Amino acid sequence: TGCPPLTLMVTKIEDTDDGACDADCSLREAISAANTDPGPAQVTVPAGIYVLTPEGDDEDLGATGDLDMYRPRSPGHKLSLCGAL
Repeated sequence: TGCPPLTLMVTKIEDTDDGACDADCSLREAISAANTDPGPAQVTVPAGIYVLTPEGDDEDLGATGDLDMYRPRSPGHKLSLCGAL
């Protein structure tokens, strides 16, 4: 068995990043937190429209522009996104 995955709950649709995914957690913050955790992670995303607002390009840490998921490719480092369809 093993430890349950890190579960991160997106709580707002605004695209912010204060460095913490806590009670005030954006999609960007949740992906960033999942990227830094060595084990499996699950990001739960409520229904809504998520507009990525920090403009930028050519960086691969998810700080601006698109979201970057860079989990190691191994069975113990899965990232699951769950949410409304």
